Amino acid sequence: MCLVFKMLGQNLYDFLKDSMFSPLLLKCVRPVLQQGATVLMKLKSLGLIHTDLKPENIMLVNPVRQPYRVKVIDFGSASHVSEAVCSNYLQTRYYR
Repeated sequence: MCLVFKMLGQNLYDFLKDSMFSPLLLKCVRPVLQQGATVLMKLKSLGLIHTDLKPENIMLVNPVRQPYRVKVIDFGSASHVSEAVCSNYLQTRYYR
């Protein structure tokens, strides 16, 4: 089996790291947050939980042609609300 994925830019964490974690302007932050909120609302409507949402899983689509257009990736740990398992493990260790 061979999986083919669309070519995306860098992830949000690497983008912030490259800019030395300097603050972004509101005009840059707003579209990223709006798209993120849209994704979360869509997942909720489908009854899905991402479970691993972090800057590394938010990809910039094409920073040159479409600045601040993002896509959420890595749904490998996603689960349906009806199948969600409660545990003490809440997030990636790095973010604790």
